Amino acid sequence: MQNLLNNLFDLLLSYYRVFLEKLPALFIAAVILALAYVLGGILKRIYVNRFSNRFKDSLAAKLVGQVLRWVFVFVGLFISFHVLGFSGIASKIIAGAGLTAIIVGFAFRDIAENFLSGILLAGSRPFNIGNTIESAGLRGKVRGLSLRYTHIRTADGKDIYIPNATIVKNPLIKFAGDGLIRIDSQISFHSTENINEIVLIIRGILENQKEVLKLPPPQVHFDAIEANTYNIKFFAWINVRKTPVSPASLKSILLKDIAKSLKEKNIDLPGFLMKNQTSKT
Repeated sequence: MQNLLNNLFDLLLSYYRVFLEKLPALFIAAVILALAYVLGGILKRIYVNRFSNRFKDSLAAKLVGQVLRWVFVFVGLFISFHVLGFSGIASKIIAGAGLTAIIVGFAFRDIAENFLSGILLAGSRPFNIGNTIESAGLRGKVRGLSLRYTHIRTADGKDIYIPNATIVKNPLIKFAGDGLIRIDSQISFHSTENINEIVLIIRGILENQKEVLKLPPPQVHFDAIEANTYNIKFFAWINVRKTPVSPASLKSILLKDIAKSLKEKNIDLPGFLMKNQTSKT
């Protein structure tokens, strides 16, 4: 029993001596790590302030600032391991971190994809808060952008959270800042019909629709003659900021009203050639 206690005492004493020998290195390593953390925080604040003031983009600034801070901390940790004589451990940590990143990347591929897409959107910034955008058939005003999703609010008040990867993978439409969108449509008629009467009917419907703006005024034009038919195009503008009706819904309403009025006048419609288009003004 006495021998066991003596051996334990000798072991603890050897650990204590090693600790005393490593104490200066531990102190230096702790100072290096603390400096890396503090300097990383200072650099983050400087970058966020300058970037936000210059580009008015707090999300991208915070993201890049956070990355810079943790890069400083990681470098400080790596240097601290070298100071303590743990170079081999530091190398294994780096290798293990790479392997872990690969495993986690496969396990959470969708989350990682949205995260990286959020970084891309924050860096390239194709739109800002308050802009009206459309992607993957979803249209609304941008209310917020995080690293996982983009928050938009539709004209009828619905909050939609679009995964950032969806926006990156699909065409993105950014509408004019004033909210004006032009609706285009084309209608074909038999060449025997009275074109002037048809133009007056369509113009009257456009002018009487309260969602259609007076300025710019709606327009109706004779477009082309094809075989036994001729084409008439109309253009109408709406302000998506002031109307709960989407451009697609309003176009449908206008076409139904036009078809009804023409039918009441016994004007034959061989078919609609519809062409959706939204334009910035």
